[in-house]
Amino acid sequence: MIFFQMNKHSRTDFIETNLKGAILDSFENHTTWITETETKFVQFRERLAVIREEKEKKQMELLGLFELLKNCSNRPILAFDLPTIYGRS
Repeated sequence: MIFFQMNKHSRTDFIETNLKGAILDSFENHTTWITETETKFVQFRERLAVIREEKEKKQMELLGLFELLKNCSNRPILAFDLPTIYGRS
């Protein structure tokens, strides 16, 4: 559209006054957005790694609890055994 008006009115100064500034503003806005998005992505990825590690630890603890219960299956679990099994005293 702007090129049509430039040719229609023989005005090439539109490039310097309007188009160049708009392109530079758009470039700056997109660069800022990309940088912010990259920063957020890195933070979320690091947090996800921590959450996955915690989840794996909990699964291993539950597996250990399961093995403990499996090994103790030959005797009944009494009420006073439960705090010991769950790590409470």
